[in-house]
Amino acid sequence: MLYNNNYPQQYNMGYQPQPLTQQMVQPQGLKGHPVSSLEEVRAAQIDFDGSLFIFPDLANRRIYTKKISMDGFAELNVYELTQLSNTDNTISTENFVTKEEFKNAIEQLRNSFTQKTENQTQATQNQQQTPLNF
Repeated sequence: MLYNNNYPQQYNMGYQPQPLTQQMVQPQGLKGHPVSSLEEVRAAQIDFDGSLFIFPDLANRRIYTKKISMDGFAELNVYELTQLSNTDNTISTENFVTKEEFKNAIEQLRNSFTQKTENQTQATQNQQQTPLNF
């Protein structure tokens, strides 16, 4: 008996072996490299697939990003780290309410609410007690 060695014998008819395919796996990570000036970023070659390239400039405290936009032109953005001055960090307390003022306001609201509720209750009782004359 001759067997064809090109096709393996299959005992389980429901199982179909899948061909092995190799997929290109791109390494995960950021694209780009450290630079020392904006001119260096402008001259840097980037991929045409629209992926974002990041160029940190540590000396000038900037981060540049560059990519090819949908219209085919290079899009360049600049992000700059700035220090806040001490005057920006302080908060003025003149527009805030103290805890005591807040408690007093809450107490006034409670008193006015209970007074209105009592007045409404008395008005309802007076209406119920008034006989109807037809």
